[in-house]
Amino acid sequence: MNSKLKTSLKVLGVTGLAGFVGVGATATIIGTHWISQAPMLTKQMLKTDSSSKMYDNNNQLIWQSSNMKRQYVKYNDLPKGYVDGLISVENKTFFKDHGVNLKSVAGAAADNILHKGVSSDGTQRGGSTITQQLIKLTAYGTGTQFQTYKRKTQEMYLAYNLTNTFSKKQILEFYVNKLYEGHNVYGAQTIANYYFGKDLKELSLSQQALIAGIGQSPSVFDLYGDKQAIKLTTQRRNVVLAAMLNNQKITKAQYRDAVKTKITDGLLPQNQQIQQVEQVTRQDQAYIGSALKQVKDLGYDYQRDGLIIHTALNQKMQDIVTDKINNSSAYKGMDDVQSAATITQPNTGYVLAQVGGRHLGDSLFGLNRATQTNRSSGSGIKPLIDYGPAIQYLGWGTNHLLSDTPYTYPGTNIPLTNFDMGYRGAITMREALALSRNIPAARTLDAVGGTRASAFLDKLHLPNKGDKTGGSDAIGIDASTSQMAAAYGAVANGGLMNTTRYVTNIETPDGKVQQTPNHQEQAMTQGTSYSLISMMKEVFKKNYTGQNAVIDGLAQAGKTGTVGYDASVGMPAGAVMDTWVNGFVKGASISLWTGYDQPNKQSIPASLETNDQFVYKDIMNGIKGMVDTTDWQPQGVKDLGNGYFLKTDNKVVTTGVVPVNQHYTNTAPLMQQLLTAHEQAKVKKHATKAEKKQALKAKQVKAKSWSIPKVPSSSSSSSSSSSSSSSSSSSSSSEQGNDTAETKVNN
Repeated sequence: MNSKLKTSLKVLGVTGLAGFVGVGATATIIGTHWISQAPMLTKQMLKTDSSSKMYDNNNQLIWQSSNMKRQYVKYNDLPKGYVDGLISVENKTFFKDHGVNLKSVAGAAADNILHKGVSSDGTQRGGSTITQQLIKLTAYGTGTQFQTYKRKTQEMYLAYNLTNTFSKKQILEFYVNKLYEGHNVYGAQTIANYYFGKDLKELSLSQQALIAGIGQSPSVFDLYGDKQAIKLTTQRRNVVLAAMLNNQKITKAQYRDAVKTKITDGLLPQNQQIQQVEQVTRQDQAYIGSALKQVKDLGYDYQRDGLIIHTALNQKMQDIVTDKINNSSAYKGMDDVQSAATITQPNTGYVLAQVGGRHLGDSLFGLNRATQTNRSSGSGIKPLIDYGPAIQYLGWGTNHLLSDTPYTYPGTNIPLTNFDMGYRGAITMREALALSRNIPAARTLDAVGGTRASAFLDKLHLPNKGDKTGGSDAIGIDASTSQMAAAYGAVANGGLMNTTRYVTNIETPDGKVQQTPNHQEQAMTQGTSYSLISMMKEVFKKNYTGQNAVIDGLAQAGKTGTVGYDASVGMPAGAVMDTWVNGFVKGASISLWTGYDQPNKQSIPASLETNDQFVYKDIMNGIKGMVDTTDWQPQGVKDLGNGYFLKTDNKVVTTGVVPVNQHYTNTAPLMQQLLTAHEQAKVKKHATKAEKKQALKAKQVKAKSWSIPKVPSSSSSSSSSSSSSSSSSSSSSSEQGNDTAETKVNN
């Protein structure tokens, strides 16, 4: 091994051992071991660009980071001004060194030890030559997970070998064609044409110096950026020109003329740049955007690292969702209405499809409505914030009797009403869920308490207010389709929650494949899961809230949701702002949202508020042949008869909690009581005129002008509520079956 290379390995060995252990045998042994694991590099690998590519679950390309075909430039076609500028500012010893600049390496190592990688002037210090940068772009990438002493040692070794294999001119040619230059463009010749419509050799000295400098940080040095970006880009060009002057590559006169030149001289208008994006990328853009965010969250730089990204996207499902959302006749009469959907796989957590809006046209990576978290879930949250925790922590059976009678939020004078402004008296939890009654839901959350409810939501990765969860949270929280689909996927999966993942694995340039991590958690017992499923099956039956989504013979369960308006907004009677259908089978969980982007200006008419169920039905019919649709078998429950179940798979702790009612193991007395209750309820099927008048006059409390009404949240573990509202209000749900004609306010 070359003696200079040995010296550099010793320096890296000391740093890698995080102390002054010695620069002799120990460092050499470690370095030799790391070198033996270095990747192999080929000429083809060095010549190809460093763009990343993304594939669906059938290995079909759906996205690549380069949006403009790379224009490869030979070394002999590189203008002297550009080469001089690049060498002067990045690696002035390039044509003399052996791929490694030992002085820079030693300085960087000292800074790593003494100043945590920051040099005395406050800037980051790496010590890499152009040859090392080429290796980094080819074999490793630039993400934080690649910044290790092992990689640095391998990089130095490969740089030394590369210098002995290829000429300096070849190495520089590889490098300038592989550089990421911003705007999804790779290579110096390509960015020259992107910005100025000319080849490098046709550019002025000022422009060549600019191109030579932007590769260091293309997201910062951007000619199409704001004023600050233009200022920084100008400074960077001037740094390159100053380096050229100091290295005697240009004269003082040339320097003065170049620095006086306006940085945007000759710049093409940005709208003339045609982004060569395939139609499939436009169609899948919501999914791709979510997947890229996950890649970034994992510490990778997909713009510069040359990644091969494999996803769980099922293109057939994606096509079905896209078609139904864009073309369903159910949206006729709702001009400009938007819709979004996510489909997850319950037993893995993988997202199989995601559509972020209707009729997106030529827009690319705009608002993804499938992941927005500023719209209320409406009643779609009731099984997860109210009834699920009651089963899990209080041991309630699905036959548990609840009171659907006049109610005000604890500690306030704010009444809560149902969508029909009436009451049903004693009602089972199963019936209350299926009919989406608001008052029983609120009473259930009171009994559960904010601490337990938030703990339940935490395990389902749903947003919550901690122990302050309560009040109107019982009938709606802000959430996204991706969150709702994932949470209900856990219910479908026996209570086992998986990490929501778009990406299955990532292959780095060195050929290593990293599987995306999955953190599984038992969010609820199987008994709780099955109890919820048994109740939510009722939703998709005639005369219940999801009756337009009934699919004969299909074992599906779910929950609908609707969000209405404050009377002060002035929308037509019964109009709603958001509608939801959350439904699942054993092998897929779907969450569908519908609404307007500006809900204070446009609303969904009362007559069309359940039309989204037809869209959901079409989607489910389209995908059901691709997933497991077998029925769930009872797990962790006791069958009480007549479709009622009691969870039996863990000990229930109810200390300090006053149960609203008792459990029934003998259904005959229960049914008799229910019959009596329903007979009594007929008298008050609708509230008295005086009560209706009082409720309708009450002003609803709202946290924002177009969200679900907010009322004080519970801060205890039982049924109390904290804080008071600024005004009295009436909040109610807009959830109905086909056999009713209710006045809708909120759900």
